[in-house]
Amino acid sequence: MTSSIVRALSQEAQHRLIAVRYNSDARTKRQGKRPPAANLRVWELERVFRHRFGKFIPEGVDGRQALQVIAEAYHFSKGGDPVTKLAGYIRARAPWAYKDIDAIVAGSAPAHWQSADELAWRIGLTFIERESLKVRTIGAVGLNKRQRSAIQKAKHKQRESDRRRARGAKSHTESLDRTRPWEAEGISRRTWFRRRAAEDGTNSCGVFSSNSNAHESVPSSICSLREALRAGARAPRPDGLRHPEQAERSVDYYGEGKAIPAEAWA
Repeated sequence: MTSSIVRALSQEAQHRLIAVRYNSDARTKRQGKRPPAANLRVWELERVFRHRFGKFIPEGVDGRQALQVIAEAYHFSKGGDPVTKLAGYIRARAPWAYKDIDAIVAGSAPAHWQSADELAWRIGLTFIERESLKVRTIGAVGLNKRQRSAIQKAKHKQRESDRRRARGAKSHTESLDRTRPWEAEGISRRTWFRRRAAEDGTNSCGVFSSNSNAHESVPSSICSLREALRAGARAPRPDGLRHPEQAERSVDYYGEGKAIPAEAWA
């Protein structure tokens, strides 16, 4: 749009046009700063292996398998030569394997992009380890995508609730205790909650059960997270998994609250 046309517009129209341009520029900058998913996966794999092995990847079966996994991830990374970046990583983290870099690169060439669940089963990433390392492009053993999404939504809901409470906002239950709408309808508090739950179809986790104080004694985060684990079937276990018990431990930990150390990767 030429400057003469812009000057012919009303002042309000010019302001709207400027706002559109600013919003477009800001959106472009935000999108440009976000790295590709392939690069994020490389960084997260490096973080996982650093957590498991320390500064250097050990020589042996576990170390060679780890290098093969990260070589395949580098194969899909964007920006720069993948072979050069892989060589730099091996030189810094696994100098004993630098002489075999040609074989490692050749082995990663026919690789295909693995889904988050496939890669999680391959490296044996548990939910505990995934959360502690803030991994997002790799799944977790025993939890499919639907269950992970449900857990993230429940956590986001809890964070928003905590944020509103920190700002002084009252919870829905506290507001109801102040207004006491059941008295206006001439029914008991328990009956009012039971009817509301039946109308909304939200009677979950026994929060609105026969116990009138249940919503105060059962934290909503526990209910929603337990429901999240039941949101779908467990992810199928590929053949050849060395530690099939990881799936049970992962789910048992989150459902029952038992502390289980992160499984060693094999």
